[in-house]
Amino acid sequence: MKRRSFFLLTSTFFVSVFISLFTFALSVSAQTTQVSGGVCGVGGVPTWTHWETTLTSSKIYSNPYADVKVQVTYTGPNGQTINGYAFWDGDNTFRLRAMFSTVGTWSWITTSSDTSNAGLHNRSGVVQAVSYCGTNSLYQHGYLKISANKRYLTYGDGTPFLWLGDTAWSAPIAGTQAEWESYVQKRKDQKFTVIQVGAGTGFLSRTKDRNGNAPFTGTGSAMKWNPAYWQEFEKKVRYANDQGLIVFITAVRELGLGFPATGADSAQVDLFAQNLAARLMGSFVVYSTFNDYWWTFNDDVAGNKLQTSTSVHLVSVHPEFTWQPAVTFHGKEWTDFAGVQSGAGWQHNPHLEEPTKPFSAELAIQQAIEFSLGLYNQAPTKPVINMEGPYDAKGLQEGNDPRYLSNYPVRAPRSVAYLSMLSGAKGFTYGANGIWNWGTDVSWIRPAWTFYEALNQTSATQMKYLFDFFSGMNWWDLVPSHNLVKNQSTNPLTKMVVSKTVDGNLGVAYLQNNTNIILDMTAFAGTMSALWFNPVTSMWQDDSLSVPNVGTYNFVKPSAWGDALLVLKRPTSSNDESSNGGILTTSNIIPDPSMELGTQVWRPSDYGSTVVNTVARTGTRSIKLTHDGTGSSSNPLHNITQAGIPGVTPGAEYVYTVYVRGDNIVGNGAGGKPLSVLRWRNGAGTALAKEMYMWAPYGTYSWMPMTIYLQAPSTAQKIDAGFRSWWDVTGGNSYWDDTSLDLRAFPNRGSLLASYQSESGTVSNGLIETAEPDYTGSGYLKPNDGGYVEWTTVSGGTSGGARIISARYSYEGMVKPVELFVNGISQGQQTPVATGRTSSWASLDWAVNLNPGNNTVRLKAIDFTAGPMLDKIDVYARGSGGGSGGGQGGQSPYGGAPWTIPGKIEAENYDMGGAGIAYADTTLGNAGSTYRSDDVDIWSIGGTGEIPYVGTTAAGEWLEYTVNVATAGEYKIDLRAVTALNGQQMRILVGGVDVTGAIAIPNTGNWESWTTISKTVNLNAGQQVLRLQMDSGSFNIDYLDIQRITPLSLPTVTLSAPVSVTSGTTTCTGTVGTSVPQSLTVGVTSPPLSGTQSPYNNTVWVIPGKIEAENYDVGGAGIAYSDNTAGNAGGFYRSDNVDLWISADTGGTYMVGATDTGEWLEYTVNVATAGQYTLNLRVATASTGRQVRVLANGVDITGAMVVPNTGGWQAWTTIGKTVNLNAGQQVLRLQMDSGSFNIDYLDIQRITPLSLPTVTLSAPVSVTSGTT
Repeated sequence: MKRRSFFLLTSTFFVSVFISLFTFALSVSAQTTQVSGGVCGVGGVPTWTHWETTLTSSKIYSNPYADVKVQVTYTGPNGQTINGYAFWDGDNTFRLRAMFSTVGTWSWITTSSDTSNAGLHNRSGVVQAVSYCGTNSLYQHGYLKISANKRYLTYGDGTPFLWLGDTAWSAPIAGTQAEWESYVQKRKDQKFTVIQVGAGTGFLSRTKDRNGNAPFTGTGSAMKWNPAYWQEFEKKVRYANDQGLIVFITAVRELGLGFPATGADSAQVDLFAQNLAARLMGSFVVYSTFNDYWWTFNDDVAGNKLQTSTSVHLVSVHPEFTWQPAVTFHGKEWTDFAGVQSGAGWQHNPHLEEPTKPFSAELAIQQAIEFSLGLYNQAPTKPVINMEGPYDAKGLQEGNDPRYLSNYPVRAPRSVAYLSMLSGAKGFTYGANGIWNWGTDVSWIRPAWTFYEALNQTSATQMKYLFDFFSGMNWWDLVPSHNLVKNQSTNPLTKMVVSKTVDGNLGVAYLQNNTNIILDMTAFAGTMSALWFNPVTSMWQDDSLSVPNVGTYNFVKPSAWGDALLVLKRPTSSNDESSNGGILTTSNIIPDPSMELGTQVWRPSDYGSTVVNTVARTGTRSIKLTHDGTGSSSNPLHNITQAGIPGVTPGAEYVYTVYVRGDNIVGNGAGGKPLSVLRWRNGAGTALAKEMYMWAPYGTYSWMPMTIYLQAPSTAQKIDAGFRSWWDVTGGNSYWDDTSLDLRAFPNRGSLLASYQSESGTVSNGLIETAEPDYTGSGYLKPNDGGYVEWTTVSGGTSGGARIISARYSYEGMVKPVELFVNGISQGQQTPVATGRTSSWASLDWAVNLNPGNNTVRLKAIDFTAGPMLDKIDVYARGSGGGSGGGQGGQSPYGGAPWTIPGKIEAENYDMGGAGIAYADTTLGNAGSTYRSDDVDIWSIGGTGEIPYVGTTAAGEWLEYTVNVATAGEYKIDLRAVTALNGQQMRILVGGVDVTGAIAIPNTGNWESWTTISKTVNLNAGQQVLRLQMDSGSFNIDYLDIQRITPLSLPTVTLSAPVSVTSGTTTCTGTVGTSVPQSLTVGVTSPPLSGTQSPYNNTVWVIPGKIEAENYDVGGAGIAYSDNTAGNAGGFYRSDNVDLWISADTGGTYMVGATDTGEWLEYTVNVATAGQYTLNLRVATASTGRQVRVLANGVDITGAMVVPNTGGWQAWTTIGKTVNLNAGQQVLRLQMDSGSFNIDYLDIQRITPLSLPTVTLSAPVSVTSGTT
């Protein structure tokens, strides 16, 4: 058996929670904040995204929080109206916030309680709402609401929302933004959909947040909220929303905990509820009026205020863990759904603060079942959410928590979740000690986990398995049916639960620690296919069982399992595509190599000579194809296809991966050339565009992943996925395993600002074509070698700043990079991931900075051969968050502050900003599953999680760290690393300049023997970015320790001109330990004036000799050089406009690159002796027809020198000319007759003249011409 991780088309059963809570601040302005994913419309606010506008009070109030009330009414395109409020946000600033549910024109108008305030009263505006077309489920589907049958939560569009929550009660007041972002990313990866937080102090002793801000200031009538606190609170909410998570906020009132104020009266509670709802009107939140509240059941003030103030957010409660408050508040008109806390089994007296008996596992289990079932059957009908069961805790796992009885099982958090969900609850919230309290020491938690220990517990990963388990079925239709169990236990710790659909086509049972369950099968619709699921490992049993709906049946759980789930499904012979193999049934179940949508397993339809084989990468099975060579190019045999898998999001981008291998292959595909084939279909099942291919390279004798990126066409709703034999392979086998299809995330993108089609730009060395389908605009660029498209009017707006430029490309294969230039400066090369066909499209993002006004952007194909087609570029605002994926808002230091140098930097603390901005990693996901949740692979020394390090490195990966160097000077870098392989190396760049060169990582003998490698570097002072760049992979990095080398204090000697300084070596003799080498620096007090040409480093180049091309004269543009583009595109060595890169030539240092027609470089030289010289020029180019010439004092001495195509930009060759040079100082000029070649150096050597004998003759002499 194995974990199934195949097709995850995440737009199907994933749902979210919005509905009526607030109508406070719907507003409109140019300050629109947009989330990741992009928009369909331009010039408006995408539906269900944050909008706000600012109002400025024309009057000053002593307490603006309380002294004035501003109401707003929004009118939609269909005449619908929403009422809300503005809120005070400091000084004289008030804000309106909203989200718009419908495309069209919305208008708004305000009414102030102070009608004389012209800045607040009778203000109005118009907002244009446009369609949202990103991939964030919240912005796709809208605020939560209650289903038509009032049994579960849905999005605004009716899509069911599965509530999987986590408790982070103390995060707003105890956590930093960086900590919050790291936490949210982790929970997002684990499929959580809700984060539950407290609005105020909660159960901690903290009264201020980590920035020193308290929620409220003042007392009595002077009490007001502190805008600084609530602005930070809101940043956390907005970040969670941008990652697709809803925030459940408790509490508007916390009696006994001094919130919103000690002894707060109903007016203060009412005022806070109004303002909180107004502030979060543009966010996805759900409210609770109180938290763990048992003093009184009369909290109608806050509840009524929340519900009457809004119609967009849901309101519930998070009551104390006893039955009475749960059932009491269930009956309140203002609770939209029934919140219950089944708790940890602490039987509390409602009017006492101490427990009547310690925590009891039996009670915790019993209450999870009884509270969920009781509220499910309670009138009026409302959805039930179990918002808190027993927390996972260090003491629970170790069995030494004094609060728990000895028989409290470690599985309790997991068991309570399934028991609740199958007893009527339509959502569950997990908790872990260490998370809810944010690592803060709490007296009643002993022993305690740290925050990161709690964050990485496997129990949270098991919640992901729960989400995946229920997402693959119609969980919302399940009805508690415990009466079907015929061998029920009386012990709560072994009680079993069952739910089934009304039609009897689906049933689910949960066994805690039982060996078997006997079910009444007559309640089901017919013969059922039964299969066991392991909630600890997410593995399914290999074989299903067919059971008729007659009498009772004894289902025996797999013997090695603890708790388990039994799934009963009515078999079906086919799905909506007649050509596919159907969903999971008794006869066709092949779990391992099948494709999957949620937990619905689909098998390929045409197996031909295929067998399901035990040669598997993981688990026990794979698809095996035996080649017989009987096919043809028009009829490839053994086409194993699953057709029409539904759940595709139109326009979304996906990552498709499948592992392949071959053995004993005979024919043109020797070594295995297994194909994977994909094709889009519309809702009616009609095939779209062309098939997309992935093929493994020859020699694939070991399992390897094949990955492509692909964007679904705008009409796509389904996808075919298949495996195929390369038609001319005549023997051997190919295998496929572990197939997955996942949505691509673009966390760094904000709103789409503009698009620029290739056909609207200036094209060089390429053609605009229309042969391939699904391009945008009127065509796409098919570039030749070095071809590019350039736009000169890419807008940076009025202030410029950080942007994401995304290139839409199609790419059939090969490794051919694309380079982006902004205003002449390279933003780096990227190698696109193949899209499977030139008719299949994907996107490639660069993080850039644009100038105000127009910018020139060039997209260049370095080498076209099988390279990318270029459709357009999209310009996005940089997002507002951080972290891989999650890095909106651009690059920022981990923890919020730059690392100080001198100092130590832990490798795992690379910057926030996400892939391509703060790091580059060649594989998806954190392979070590430790510390952070993006794509960098972080492990822990000894596997304890306590000492993280970066591992599983690969060539081309890099990590960046924002640092602040206190003082310029010489530093020693100690790099802590380990590898068990030879030949590994990396380098360190600072500010884009290589400061170390290649650093060899020695083979330390194993993966546990760490060593320190040292380099001495020179660093400039100030804030800059340090990059760890992996030249090769397969080594691990723990930290960098960078310390200043204290310079020796040398005496200053002042000399008057003329002075003669002769280089040489002086030997000093002293006692052992007193002699150190020291270089002598001679300062020149009168350097050449700006604009005056002089040799580089004031050293005239001697001829005969070698001149490095990068050492052209000093003097600036038009004097010492001419370059057609602004800035050093390579970013190395020198800071003017000549484009310099690192040379890969043997013995090379730097090179001049990106040359262009008409450019030139000059060098002051001194020719020792007049005569004939050989002038050799070291060059490289991947283009043909390139030319250069050399001039001496303005005279062309070489004529045109042809630079041949060397086959690559770092494939170096030498071209030469014989020239005549005069003696003395003069200026040599390298002049580019054409561009697109690189230059490393000039080597000019004298040709020694032949020495002829002297013959002396006496007259008379006769000389006759001829040859001797």
